[in-house]
Amino acid sequence: RITDNIYQEVEAFLGKVIEARLSPSQSLAVRGFLRLSKEFEAMADKCRLVVHKMRDLEKRGFNKEELLLIREAAEEALFDYEMVFSEIASDGVLDKKSQERLEKFNEATFTMEMTFAPFKSFFSRGTNKSQKEGVLEALVGLSQIRLHTQNIYQVLQGFKRS
Repeated sequence: RITDNIYQEVEAFLGKVIEARLSPSQSLAVRGFLRLSKEFEAMADKCRLVVHKMRDLEKRGFNKEELLLIREAAEEALFDYEMVFSEIASDGVLDKKSQERLEKFNEATFTMEMTFAPFKSFFSRGTNKSQKEGVLEALVGLSQIRLHTQNIYQVLQGFKRS
């Protein structure tokens, strides 16, 4: 709800800003801020979904190995999120691992591999249908968080180029 409210306030404010006469670069900046606001709101919704799914799976006495798979995927998504904002905050000064990963961040093949790696591991295991559905929903949520992080990175890169 908090991010929903923030998104609505930012959207309303930027809507008023758009009514003014803006230069092309100012227009691009406003659109970038709108996109950032939308991405953060969508990411918060997916985070909520993943947390609720994990709690539900734990309550149902779900297989610890499957929960570990979700946690590992969550740690990878969190690493990407932290990496993006570290790069922005540090003005591009990152450790070697982060820098190498960030350089590949917008490559389609890297994106697909990182996003779907947890699914490969998951589908190679034998679990029942209801367990698969719960884990699958959490993994889809995490892959969407990763994609929102990449969208945020692209917007922030656009700001740097302007």
